[in-house]
Amino acid sequence: MSATIRVDVVLFSHVRHVLDTERVTLELPAESTAGAVEDEIRTRGGGALDGLPLRIAVNHAYVDRGARLAAGDEVAIIPPVQGG
Repeated sequence: MSATIRVDVVLFSHVRHVLDTERVTLELPAESTAGAVEDEIRTRGGGALDGLPLRIAVNHAYVDRGARLAAGDEVAIIPPVQGG
């Protein structure tokens, strides 16, 4: 049996609206990256997030897609900020 990790994912703005939830918990293979979380969220969005640039933060710090995750990390998926 291969090792897995669980991460909590916090969704903001349009991503939250598309997935109709504020948080999800993902179980991923050990050694997964932040990019794997983004890919899973985009898949769950069923195409509604295609082309939308997303930022990723892990434990309140922005990271790139290649950042390795650890069990219990909090991953935030943040679309562009809209103002008004």
